[in-house]
Amino acid sequence: MTRAKDISKILTDADISGTLDVSGAFTSLGIDDNANAVAITIDSSEQVGIGTTSPTTQLDVTSSGNGEIAIISGTSGITALYMGDSAQKDKGKIFYHNGSDYMAFNANGAERIRIDSSGNVGIGQTSNLARLTVNSGATNASATFISSDAGAYIGFADNSTTLDSGTFPYVFTGAVGNDYIIGTNNSERMRIDSSGNVLIGKSSVDSGTVGVEFRPDGLGVFGRDGNFPLIVNRTSNFGGSILFRKDGSGGGFIAIFEDSSAGRLLLGNDNTCLLFNDSTKQIIPFQSTGAKQDDVIALGNASGRFDQVFSANGSLNTSDRNEKQDIEELTDAEKRVAVKAKSLVRKYRWKKRVTEKGDNARTHVGVIAQDLQDAFTAEGLDATKYGMFCSDTWWDNDEVFVDDDGKEHNIVKSYYTEEEAPKGSTKKTRLAVRYSELLAFIISTL
Repeated sequence: MTRAKDISKILTDADISGTLDVSGAFTSLGIDDNANAVAITIDSSEQVGIGTTSPTTQLDVTSSGNGEIAIISGTSGITALYMGDSAQKDKGKIFYHNGSDYMAFNANGAERIRIDSSGNVGIGQTSNLARLTVNSGATNASATFISSDAGAYIGFADNSTTLDSGTFPYVFTGAVGNDYIIGTNNSERMRIDSSGNVLIGKSSVDSGTVGVEFRPDGLGVFGRDGNFPLIVNRTSNFGGSILFRKDGSGGGFIAIFEDSSAGRLLLGNDNTCLLFNDSTKQIIPFQSTGAKQDDVIALGNASGRFDQVFSANGSLNTSDRNEKQDIEELTDAEKRVAVKAKSLVRKYRWKKRVTEKGDNARTHVGVIAQDLQDAFTAEGLDATKYGMFCSDTWWDNDEVFVDDDGKEHNIVKSYYTEEEAPKGSTKKTRLAVRYSELLAFIISTL
């Protein structure tokens, strides 16, 4: 190959008629400019230098000012820079489509990135949908930000906000394996910690602090200072607001029920509900359908009793003749039991209260249920046939309950049939007296 530095000698030795002035154009080093300085150099390794006499690459363009290379086509043409191999020259390519005004980048012989005329960038996408569009086809679309230990950061700002002002929304991840944080206005708003807990208004799991937690095991914790931590709002009509289920079944609920054109709180399950009527100051037995439950629902049971009931007025017991049958006078045997019952009145103290209060436990007056039962038996009568005497049996099982903070609590679970109770449960029987009927029974003999 003939090098440019040999051209001067070739022209001198050649038999060319006429005059050829090569001064200021070709030198022993290459091609000079109008100022008789070397402009283009081709060295012995066939490396071309523009603006340098010591090129370091196949094409070395050096300028003391701006370094520019222009590739110009027609108004509808394509200008391109190819980077390939002998088998495929456009394996890698950067090109600009003048007709459609977009720039594209090829890799492995196919377009991978396109910047359209509006400046929108598409990765795997030729019709960009936003400022940045990523189309991965059949595989998952993803973007990875890698930092050695300081975490990765994405900020969102407008024209009037700089990324270091701290007032823009941002997404931040700490060192690998640590928390994922979302913030706005220079403040953290939400955090997903390394254990998968979603935290809002707080930076660590703690059920005793203000904020919201959603834990991977399904627990939700709501904390607020001085006001409701949770508001559930049902729009358009009345009905259930919160439904409680066990393994996908069950129907315990809290509902807003329509009653006289006002919303009342209904709490319960199916046919055992309580309606809280704030306008009449009443708590009424109800069904989930909205119908009242009259003479159906009991308050407490043999193994789950209320300690005391405070009331300004005594309880009412229905005594309407129209709702009774088999109305008869007491038999002689029943009267003898009534006389005996009068003599069974004793004073006593509750064992539980003595344990709690010692000598300060108060003395009560009443009858012992077993003594009353024996009085009926002595007269050949069955005490369980009379409403004044009650006997209930159930099975207790001691269990340990672990709360959401990991604390253990010993609890007693009760079951009302032996079949329901776990193995090892203890059978319990408790006798009771209905004093309203017992006192009427005793008074009959006076």
